Formats: sequence, structure tokens, C-alpha cells
Amino acid sequence: MVMNDNNMVMNGNDMGLNPNNMGLNPNDIGMNRPRYNLIFTTSLFAVPSVYGFYKKQYVLSSVSLVCMAASINYWRHPIPGTRKNIDLWVSKSSVVIYFIYGYTNVNTSWMRLIGYANGILMASAYNTSCVLHKLKNDTWEYYHMLFHVASVVGKILVLSYHTNDEN
Repeated sequence: MVMNDNNMVMNGNDMGLNPNNMGLNPNDIGMNRPRYNLIFTTSLFAVPSVYGFYKKQYVLSSVSLVCMAASINYWRHPIPGTRKNIDLWVSKSSVVIYFIYGYTNVNTSWMRLIGYANGILMASAYNTSCVLHKLKNDTWEYYHMLFHVASVVGKILVLSYHTNDEN
């Protein structure tokens, strides 16, 4: 038997079946509480989505919109499961799509250098947020917010130099 946070006695079967616990400790960083800062920085993905629509880059615009929706859906109740898996799959797909578009369309050395530097910042911020989260260090969230903001900058950079209009 185990006591949960509400001082209720639970047996081993309840721990895996109770949708409010799911066998997880709700006091863990990122568990069972909306992350409003991350919802806000994820909402910034609307900027490249609207800009992409304005630039008639409907694929990139849609990718940003779907990425924003999946991420907001996860961060409103961040627990492991289907929503997290969808968010991870969509965000990683977005990185690949934007990288390919950027690599094929950003053609000035200076802007490529900025793009690569931004990519390194994104990867560093994301990896740091993951490491700090595992260490239960509260600052993980700020690094993940930085990752979101750097992602927005990178998307706008790619959209600014994308020259092939889609019809």
C-alpha cells in the first residue's frame, strides 16, 4: 500500500489505473500542472505561421500551426503519454522540414551562418532543458522557452529567404 498526495491509501493496482496518478509522482517537475510560460512561447509559433501564409508558403505555415497546436496541447497538462509523443514527433518533423527548406533556399553565406548559429542555440537550449528537467532543476523551463523563441527566429529566417512561391 502507498499513500498518495491526498493521504488516501492506494494499492498497487490503483497506482497504474488511476488517471489522476498513472503511477507518476505529480510533484515531479513538469507533472500535472500547466506550463503557462511554455504555452506562451509555443503560441509565438503563430508568428511564423501567419508570416508563412503571407509569403504564400502554405506548407511551412501549416507546419508551424500544427507544431503550435501539438505543443500547446501537451504543455497544458504535461504528462507522459500520447499527447507528449505527438508533440515530440511533430516538433522533430518540423525541425527536419524547416532545415530542408532553409538549406535549399537560404543562399547567402552570412544568413546561413546566422541560421547555423541559431540551430546550435536551439539544440543547446533543448538539450540543456532536458538535462535540467531530469535533474529536477526548476530552471529547465527557461531553457525550453529559449528553445521555443530560437525556433521562431529560425522559422522566420527560413521564410524570409524562401523564394519559391507555392500555388
